[in-house]
Amino acid sequence: MLHNCRYKSLSLFLLIVCLVAGGAWAADTGTPLHRAAEEGRADVIRAILLKGAAINAKNRDGSTALHLAVYRNNEECVRLLLDMGADVNTHDGLGRTPLHLAAENNNKELILLLLSQGAYPFEADNEGKMPFGGLPYGELTAPDASLEERPWRIKEGCAAPVTAICFSPGGRFLVSGSDDGRLAIWSPVSGRLLAGFSGHKASVTSVAFSPGGSRLASGSLDGTVILRDLSALFRDGSEKVLAHSSPVRSLCFSSEGKYLACGCTDGTVKVWSLASGEPVRSALLSHSPLTALALSPENRTLLAGCEDGTLTAIDFPGLESQELLYAHGSGIRSLCFSTRSRILASGDESGEILIGDIFSRRVLKRFQGHEGAVRSLLYSPGGRYLVSAGSDGAAKYWDGLSRSRSRVLYRGSVAIGAMKFSPGGRYLVLGGEDGSLSIVDSVFGALLTTLVAFSDGEWVSVTPGLYFDSSLYGARSILLESKGAAVTLDQYRGPRRSAGTVRDILGGRALPQKAQKLPDPPEIRIISPPEGMSEKEQITLKLEAKGKCRIRDLVVLINGRPAGTFAINESSAAEARELTAEIRLQPGLNRIEALAVSTDEVRSLPETVVIHYLYPFAVPSKKLFLLAVGISDYGDSNLNLECAARDAREIEAFFRRMKGLAFESVKSLALTDSQAKDHAILKALKEIGRESTERDLIVLFLAGHGVLDEQERFFFLCHGGRREGLPADGLVWGDFQKILMDLKAKHVLLIADVCHSASLFGADAGLAPHESLAEGMVGVTVFAACRADESSREFPRLGGVFTQTLLSGLGGKASPGGSGKVTLYEIEKYVTEMVPRITKDRQHPQVLGGTVDIPLSVYKTSR
Repeated sequence: MLHNCRYKSLSLFLLIVCLVAGGAWAADTGTPLHRAAEEGRADVIRAILLKGAAINAKNRDGSTALHLAVYRNNEECVRLLLDMGADVNTHDGLGRTPLHLAAENNNKELILLLLSQGAYPFEADNEGKMPFGGLPYGELTAPDASLEERPWRIKEGCAAPVTAICFSPGGRFLVSGSDDGRLAIWSPVSGRLLAGFSGHKASVTSVAFSPGGSRLASGSLDGTVILRDLSALFRDGSEKVLAHSSPVRSLCFSSEGKYLACGCTDGTVKVWSLASGEPVRSALLSHSPLTALALSPENRTLLAGCEDGTLTAIDFPGLESQELLYAHGSGIRSLCFSTRSRILASGDESGEILIGDIFSRRVLKRFQGHEGAVRSLLYSPGGRYLVSAGSDGAAKYWDGLSRSRSRVLYRGSVAIGAMKFSPGGRYLVLGGEDGSLSIVDSVFGALLTTLVAFSDGEWVSVTPGLYFDSSLYGARSILLESKGAAVTLDQYRGPRRSAGTVRDILGGRALPQKAQKLPDPPEIRIISPPEGMSEKEQITLKLEAKGKCRIRDLVVLINGRPAGTFAINESSAAEARELTAEIRLQPGLNRIEALAVSTDEVRSLPETVVIHYLYPFAVPSKKLFLLAVGISDYGDSNLNLECAARDAREIEAFFRRMKGLAFESVKSLALTDSQAKDHAILKALKEIGRESTERDLIVLFLAGHGVLDEQERFFFLCHGGRREGLPADGLVWGDFQKILMDLKAKHVLLIADVCHSASLFGADAGLAPHESLAEGMVGVTVFAACRADESSREFPRLGGVFTQTLLSGLGGKASPGGSGKVTLYEIEKYVTEMVPRITKDRQHPQVLGGTVDIPLSVYKTSR
C-alpha cells in the first residue's frame, strides 16, 4: 500500500516536471493534461492546471482534455475541467464538440452537465451533423411535439397575458411584460420572482436590455418608454420616461449601446441617444401603424414592419433614406435578423413567414408557418435555424437550408404572445396569453417549469410533476383540473412545495417528470354551532368530513389565531364521518375557521362560521406591548439604509403616547442599529411572552433587510452584515415564528417595512421578498409595506413612505369621521390608498393573515 502511494506521487511528480520543463508529450497523445484526462486522473489534472498548463490545448487530432474526458465518460474529470475554465464549445479535428461525444455515448448525465454549462445544441460538425440524432433539426425523424396538457389552470382574472420577454446579457435575469402594464423580473436559476413594477398604464409591448445589461427599456401602448437603471433600480429618480406622441409598439437597442430605436402606431420611428436621453432623429415611415422593428447586427439597417403588411428598410441611425422591401398579405407581427446580417425573417397575422435577403432586396422563401398569427420569430444561436411561435400555441424549428421543413418543438394549449432564447440557447421561454411563462428545453422540447406572476404581486413556479415554489398566496390561484372546480395547488403545499426541485430541474441536475396522480384532498363541512350568538365560552365544534383519505389533524383558528390542532389519526378512510373539537370563544365576534389535514399532508379548503360571544362581564382594558426594531447602520455601505432606525424610534414614541388613551398601559422598547442584535430581539420577545395575557395587544415593528441563504432559509439581517456568505447576526425566521405563534395574546400585529433593494442586482442576490415575513405566520396579522415583487420607498431625510403614512393615519388622518379612534381596518384602508398615490403606483402595502378590527390609537378631535 505504501509502495502504491509512492508510485502515484512519483507519477504525478514526473508529469508536472515534464510540463514545467516545456517538454511536449508524444505528438499522437498531446500534452500531459491530455494523458491525465485519458486516464481519468482528476488529481493530476488539477495539479497540472495549477502549474499553469493551457487547459484548451489540442493534440494532433484536435481534441482538448475536455473532449477526452467526455469520450471516456469520466464525469469527475469533466466537472473539474469545466470548473477550471475549459471551453465547452471547442471543436476537434472532425468539428465535434464535447456535446457531440456525450450524445454519441448516450450519456444523459454528461449531456445535461454540458448543456447547463452553456454547450450549444446547434453546433454542427464538419459533416453538418448536430449533436442529437446526428442530423440537422429539419431532418429529424422524431415525431412532432404532442400537445402539452397541463393538469392545472390559472384562476380566471388573476394573471394578464404575457406580451414581451427578454434576458439580461449574462442570463441572470428574465424579464416579462404583461398586458396590464406590469413588468416581472425572474431568476431563471431558481424560478423565483425577484421584483415587479407597474409603471405603465397600458399593455407592455416590448422589453429589452441594453447590450451591457445596465439598463432595461420597456415600451407600452400608453405612449411611453421607461428606462430603468439596474444599479439603482428601486431608488426614486432611477427611471427615465421617454414620451412619444402615440403608442409604442416595438423598440431595440443598437449593438454598441449608443442608441434606442422606437416604433409607434402613428408610423414614426424615433431614435434616442442613451447618453443624453434626448431624441436625435425622427422619421415618418408609413401612414400605417408600425408593429415590429429589427436592427441589423452591424447597426446599418433598421427594418420596420407595418399593419398594412409592408416591410421597409431604412438607414440607421440617420433615418434619411428608406426603401420598401416587400409586402405581406396581412399585418406584420414579428421581425428578426439572422446573425449573418443579410438574412431576415418576417411573420404576419395570417401565419405566413417570409425569408428575405437584405442585400438583393428579394424574397427567398414564402411559406405558411402557423394557423393564426406569427407572434414571434428568432434565429437560433449560430443562425442556422429559424424558430417561430404563434397564436396556435406552437413553437417550431425551421431548417435554415430548406427553410420550409419544420419540427414542432412545443405545442401548448394557449396562444404564445412572446418568445426568447436564453443566452447560449439552453432554454426557450414562451409567454402565454393565460399569463404563464413556459421554460422549455430548446433541444428536447421538454417543459421544465412554468412561471406565473399574478396581478396582485403573488407568483408561482410549477413543474410538470406538480412540484412548485410560490409566494405566500400564489398557489391559491392555480386550480387542479382533475380535482374539480375549487381544488387549488395550495392545498398540496405540504407534500408538493419544493423550491429545491424547481431549482434542480432548471439547473439540469434533475429531469422533469410527468404529473403523478395526487391524492384527493379531504372535504369538511361545519354542522354546528350555527352562526349567531352564544352565551357559553366553551363550545363544541362539530364537522362532517368526506373524502377517500385518512385525516390526521383538525386545525381551528379563531380570528386568525390558533385555537388548537386536534389530532384525529384515523386508521382508515370513510365516506362520511363526524369530527369534534372543544374550543373557547373570545369576547365579542369570533370568526372560526376549520380545515382538515390528511395523512398525506393534503389540506381541505377552510370552512368558516361566525359566533358572537356575549361576555357577561366588562372586559378589562388591553395593555400594549411594543417592540420596534430598525437598522440603518449595518457597518457596510452597500447595505446601509437611511431611515429604518429613525422610523423605529418614531413608531415607539407614538405608541408610548397611547398610554391611558388607547391602552391601559404601554410597555415599549426600541432597538436600533448596533442595539438590534439577534439575541437582544429574541430576549425582548420572550420577555413580552412572559408578561402578556390573552387580553393584550402585541405589536412588532421591523425595518431593515430580509435575506435568504443558500438553503432558502429566511433571516432578518441584524447589525453586522454578513460573514462567509451567511447573515452573521441574522435572526433565523423559523425561531422568530415559533415565539410569535406561542404568544398568549389574541392579537399579534407584525408591521414589516422590510427593504430588500440594496443589493438585489449586485454581487449579492440573496435578498428575500417581503412575503417571507408572513410565511407560516398563522394567527399573526402581517401589515407589509409593499407587495412581494416591490420595494419600500423613502421620503428623503424624512422616513419610509409606508411608515410615515402609517404614523399620519394613526394620528387621525385615517379616521375621517372624527370619531377620535383609529382601528386596524381604518389604517389599512388609509395606507393602502395613500402609499400608491405618493409613490406613483410603485408601492402597494397589504395586510396578510386573518384579523379583527383592532383599535390602535386615540387622537383629539376638533369638536
